[in-house]
Amino acid sequence: AISPDFYGWVFPHGDSASVGMGSELSSVNLKQATADLRAASGLTDCETLRKEGAPIPLKPMDRWDNGKDVVLAGDAAGVVAPSSGE
Repeated sequence: AISPDFYGWVFPHGDSASVGMGSELSSVNLKQATADLRAASGLTDCETLRKEGAPIPLKPMDRWDNGKDVVLAGDAAGVVAPSSGE
């Protein structure tokens, strides 16, 4: 399994792709799991353009707007399904 408690992803973007995975378990080596996912997807020899990471919030924010002209959605608002991260 790529992640024992979450999921991994490969999202194509034209000539590139986003590859990643998530886990809440501190025992999971995120770098190794992502490398394993790249290998399983046949992407081992592809150039890495950027490495980044951020927590995926699993609790909704108290407010999703600023009362004027900004509304947050999805993970920016903490509106994420814990079972899928979507």
